Amino acid sequence: MIEEGHSMAWLRTPSRLVQNPRSGSSFFFQVYIPKDLTHHFDDIKSFRLSLQSGTKAHSSRLSRNLSAKVDTLFNEIRSGMRSMTIADIKEILRIEIRKSILHSRHVHLGTNEFSEESVQESLKHQRSRKKNLKSTLQQNLKEYESRIDQTLEAILSSKEIEIHRNSVDYKQLRRNFVRIHNLRLKWIEDLLESKGRKDSDFEAEAETLVEMDLYERENKVYSTPNKSIQTVSGENGVLETIEGYLERKRLEKTAERTIGEKKTVLEEFCEVTGIDSMEQVSKEVIRNYITVQSKLPLNRKKNPRYRDKTISQILEMQDVEVQGVNNINKKLTVLTAFGNWSEKNGFLKQNHFSGMKLDAKKAGAVERENFNDQDLKKILNPETYLSSTIRGISSVTKKPISNREAYYWIFLLGIFTGLRTNEMTQLRLEDFQQVDGGVWMIQVQETEETRVKTRNSIRRVPVHPKLIELGILDYIQRLRNQKKERFFWELKMVRGKYGKEVSRFFNEKYLKEVGVWKQTVKVLYCTRHTLIHNLYRKGVDENVIKTLVGHEKEFTMKHYGGNPYDAEQLLKEISKVDYPSVDFGGLRMDWKREK
Repeated sequence: MIEEGHSMAWLRTPSRLVQNPRSGSSFFFQVYIPKDLTHHFDDIKSFRLSLQSGTKAHSSRLSRNLSAKVDTLFNEIRSGMRSMTIADIKEILRIEIRKSILHSRHVHLGTNEFSEESVQESLKHQRSRKKNLKSTLQQNLKEYESRIDQTLEAILSSKEIEIHRNSVDYKQLRRNFVRIHNLRLKWIEDLLESKGRKDSDFEAEAETLVEMDLYERENKVYSTPNKSIQTVSGENGVLETIEGYLERKRLEKTAERTIGEKKTVLEEFCEVTGIDSMEQVSKEVIRNYITVQSKLPLNRKKNPRYRDKTISQILEMQDVEVQGVNNINKKLTVLTAFGNWSEKNGFLKQNHFSGMKLDAKKAGAVERENFNDQDLKKILNPETYLSSTIRGISSVTKKPISNREAYYWIFLLGIFTGLRTNEMTQLRLEDFQQVDGGVWMIQVQETEETRVKTRNSIRRVPVHPKLIELGILDYIQRLRNQKKERFFWELKMVRGKYGKEVSRFFNEKYLKEVGVWKQTVKVLYCTRHTLIHNLYRKGVDENVIKTLVGHEKEFTMKHYGGNPYDAEQLLKEISKVDYPSVDFGGLRMDWKREK
């Protein structure tokens, strides 16, 4: 039995061999995952394995054997990573400098430059910040650098770069981050004092400070706040246009990880096609790009077999496991968004990327299915469902497993609301609201804490009467009494989403155990398909269904109808859905008493 992230008082014997006083004489093998590798294990910090033995000598031998295998595994993972190069350092510094410039201009533009009093107040505040930072760096540099370490670890891990904190290159990079943060406060003062400084001035000053040549200035006119990046020749250079696009994304507060993913796709497009100006982008170029991509492997720059080879060399190799159609389409989605921006900003006359995605269905993609009545009867059998979710028993301690409510609610919420898995797992208690008429609604919205897939995803969904019968309102009140903020408070965020744990439980364990699971076809996400299927089966109007599940509405309704359905109408329609094969009475919990 393997358990993740365990934290208890252990009796330590040999390395990685531990004994839990409460488990009798059994020994366990416990491993703490190195910080530079945690992202390969879904950010799990440790795991333990029962050795099924109470004999110390025997357990020690098992522990040593397992330890050797684990170390080999860690080394193999690291072998797939690469060392930090000068090019990596320069790119990381350029991004940090750009973020600092944008932050400086944000502060400047947030100040009323037409009010001398406002300017002086802002200057006073910035000088106080500058003084405090100077004091921190003088008295506690190590603490400040430890905060920088967290940022750098995230950056390097996302780039699959090995982290060596004791290396000179790493220490120099960290120190330059500190210098740039200090310099940023000076730039804010310069802007507030209207010294007429441009972005290129800031870049040059940063270059001098970090003692590295970061920018190629030959044959270029650098951007100012009011001008686009252009080459002297008058043509729109692809790399310059890409940089302008990514800068816009940073200005729009797009996550740095997402920007990095976009940059990888866009630069690979240039590498595959060999073009250097936007005027060269055409349907023919894109068709050739797709042809080449269809012959390349997934993650070719990370895979040790391919990462040191050119594209031409890979195309000549035998037995290459090529990437799938969906992965190529993901890249084309990024390119299409880039093309839209380029067209709107005058870098392309038309978006040639539009309409170039491959037909995944014809290429062999399998559509998800809904859960039928027999499936639901198996999945929601009260004895099986409750013992596997909220009344689960640990195979190690033989005691009830706590904090399993998320596993109980996620499936039920899915089949009665049609919310996507990520929409459900990020729900806050404040998203459950009672509106005029006494109807309880779930708000799906875009906020600082929640994200939606598309603009159409922003909607209100009634709380189905069956959920109320199951005690969801009592459960929400219990969470409020416990000062919780999120409905699925037990779930941890992994790579920006909360659904990893529950998806893995249902898709890799529970649905298989009850004999329902089909790979990619019948998975947790299919709760959404189940509601939609049953809404159609009950004769609910298609536009009502689209309103409930967040699909794009029919043209006339989209452009002229707004949202004509009130809460009572939506509740009436969604209430038509029922699942008669399920014994919901057996699933009912007394949430006022349940601990």
